[in-house]
Amino acid sequence: MRARPGGHDGGHADSLSGRIRVRWEFRTPSFSHGPPTKTAGLDNGQFARIPGSSVRGAVRSLHEALFHGCLRVFDADYLPAYRMPPQGLGPDWRLAQVTRSESGAAREVRLCEPETVFVSALGIKTRWTGPGLPQSGVPVRILGEETWGALGRAEIEHVDGVEPRPAVGGIGDAGDQVFLVTDTKVRKGYRGEGRCFWATGTLTAQTASVTEAASRRFSRACDGSDDRRRVELDKDRSWLTKRTFAEVDWPVRGRHTPIARRTRATGLLFPADVVWVRLDDAGEVTEMQLSQIWRRPGRVPVRERLGAYAEGESPLPCAPESHKDPSVCRAKSSEP
Repeated sequence: MRARPGGHDGGHADSLSGRIRVRWEFRTPSFSHGPPTKTAGLDNGQFARIPGSSVRGAVRSLHEALFHGCLRVFDADYLPAYRMPPQGLGPDWRLAQVTRSESGAAREVRLCEPETVFVSALGIKTRWTGPGLPQSGVPVRILGEETWGALGRAEIEHVDGVEPRPAVGGIGDAGDQVFLVTDTKVRKGYRGEGRCFWATGTLTAQTASVTEAASRRFSRACDGSDDRRRVELDKDRSWLTKRTFAEVDWPVRGRHTPIARRTRATGLLFPADVVWVRLDDAGEVTEMQLSQIWRRPGRVPVRERLGAYAEGESPLPCAPESHKDPSVCRAKSSEP
């Protein structure tokens, strides 16, 4: 009979225990931590390292399917988000600075010029003369020679100066520049003191309204992100009403040193935040992202992906008191 899980405190008289032997076959490239070498993911004995959480999740799913048990870790209303492939954005994307928002939903942005320049992160940090660390959205003037980089984009690798500009409410004027700080964790430490660039745009006087659909899509894309998870666990609820940041670091002379502050991906945007935007033919913002490699929200919740099932055989998490006939439940389980 399907029932609530027995828990992990010990065995139970009416439960079964056992083990499942599995054989792993890598049919696609396997991700592992460490530098990209021929032995990445292998220990000294040349055994593959597979994260325990991945093993536990796969075996749990197998057990649930074998014994027709309900799904143990499951939110039927969860709308998944998927990380997009690492590729540059098209020419129809540009940077913009939020000028107006309502309850964390962006309503208007000031557009940057179509051309985006990628500026050395370490160059910005080294030449920074403002208070604290460089921060996404601070209006500046960046001095340096612009070149055409190997990735087919405009770059400033050698920064000669960074001049903070006056701002009202953190929002710059036409002609000022704003840069978008992104997480440096995707640039692996094995690069040492290698290259790290942040997108920079020059503000114009042109503004654009943000559609409600764009704000909803942006919020859904941030659901389940590590930033969102962390702020929801924090007792400080100020992230619901104002901008919130996270420090990013980069190897400097062999040590990981904070070099800037990025906007957390909480799903909320406030005035002075900088985002990538895409406009429709009417000049309205229909899409927003906090980085080039972003998250795409799914279209339907998990509940709608389960397909058809017989009455009484729902794989949704079991609540015995909700069953008219508990005998239709077949298995209960509690794996370690």
